[in-house]
Amino acid sequence: MDYVLNNHGLQAVDLSVKNVITSNSFDSFFETVDNRNNAGVSVTPNSAMTYSSVFEAVQIISGDVARIDLDIFEPDGEDRLKRPRHPAYKLMNRKASSYMSGYAFRETLQAHALLWGNGYAEIVFDNVGRPKELIILDPSSVTPELVDGELIYKVHSSTERNKYTVLPAYRIFHVRGLGFNGIQGFSVVSLARDSWGLGMAAERHGARHFKQGARPNVVLKHPAYLDPDQAEELVESFQSKHSGTDGVGRPALAAGGLEIVPLSMSNTDSQWLESREFQRIEVASWFALPPHKLGDSSRMAYNSIEAEERAYASQTLMRWFERWESEVDCKLLTDRQFGADWFSEHAVERLVQGDSETQVDTIVKLRNAMVITQNEARHKLNYASVTDGDTFLNPSTYSADNEEPDDSPEEPEEEEEDNEVVEQVENLLAARLLQLENTYKKQMGNLSGKEEKIAAFQETFAGKILDAVLPIVDLLATCKKTQSPGEEAVLENVKDWMNGKNDLLLEGLV
Repeated sequence: MDYVLNNHGLQAVDLSVKNVITSNSFDSFFETVDNRNNAGVSVTPNSAMTYSSVFEAVQIISGDVARIDLDIFEPDGEDRLKRPRHPAYKLMNRKASSYMSGYAFRETLQAHALLWGNGYAEIVFDNVGRPKELIILDPSSVTPELVDGELIYKVHSSTERNKYTVLPAYRIFHVRGLGFNGIQGFSVVSLARDSWGLGMAAERHGARHFKQGARPNVVLKHPAYLDPDQAEELVESFQSKHSGTDGVGRPALAAGGLEIVPLSMSNTDSQWLESREFQRIEVASWFALPPHKLGDSSRMAYNSIEAEERAYASQTLMRWFERWESEVDCKLLTDRQFGADWFSEHAVERLVQGDSETQVDTIVKLRNAMVITQNEARHKLNYASVTDGDTFLNPSTYSADNEEPDDSPEEPEEEEEDNEVVEQVENLLAARLLQLENTYKKQMGNLSGKEEKIAAFQETFAGKILDAVLPIVDLLATCKKTQSPGEEAVLENVKDWMNGKNDLLLEGLV
């Protein structure tokens, strides 16, 4: 028998392996059996998803994990061969079961792991022992236990808790978060119950305030005494003229000594709004998310956001990728494949592929360095293969006459406009403009009502747009054999668009 010190004093508890690893003992050890917290709000995985910050955090991480392909590789000497026909590849990326796609499966299981700390799925094998389906299980109904050194999973009935089915470890695909024994992850909802409960309580307080509050926006002060009928008539007359969409901004006439006194926001209301902003940062910290992903603009800057995005990819997502990959290696590869060092790996290059301009620039550099072939470069841009496109060469130094690098200067030749190249550059510019427009609108929405910050942001972002689009505009002008509009014209057009003079960015300029 062991002893632990908690809020009720020194208590004797059985901390044997069998007891410690069950979910019930976990909750009792941390005294979280009661779903309520110090804020008086019941916090469960389901109720937590009604809290917007938690929902957005779970949605972002789950979606990012699910959208990255998980490939299966076979070692081949110093090389490795991708095996897209492997059953595990199809389950992860194509179809997990008869009713669920691979994307939906991974997104759902990842959401379970984020909230419950554990995501469980039953592995269904075919007659020759190959995995053919993955069936998601309710994480609250599954309990892992060690029995005589062997890991088993109890899958409890949804109707009768004391009835359960025992499945061996190889039959359960288990994605676990950080845990205390390596067998089961911490229930994040249990650990964050007080933190999230405070935010949910503030949200409910705001809802009740607007539903039940009797605080008016203005007070009408009259120097003379008004009986109840006269006062009611005055209020109704004022309200009929200045309420609703038609009354917004309509001038008010204060005659006969009437004084209209607006009521400003109280310090209590202001602190409530500040606490709401703090809670977004608090939720982000529980999921290791950059705060700007949950709408916090307090640390918003172009360079800092770029650094936080890299940290999000390398720290938050890569940790989950490793957990998924290790589980796939252990549960969905055969013993022979596992022994021969087959492995799974996420296509993480999609996380750092950048915008369209950066992608094209990276591909060109890889092609010139003879790291990839022409066809491999075309495939990355979703273009079909071409004849003789599988050779490694540098197009800027290669000479077709003698197949040797040709460093001799050549007289420039007149070339006709390549419609295909022009179309590609136009598509690149259009994609870049759309991305910038969406980013601008999102940030302006975050800064709504903050006029000083809006002006500073517009000035900074106008320069960013200029740096991003001017090289493409110059390239497009070169391809079309026309004069580039120049830096001043582009910057003026950008500012006109920000001020609402142009409906579209660079409208009428290119």
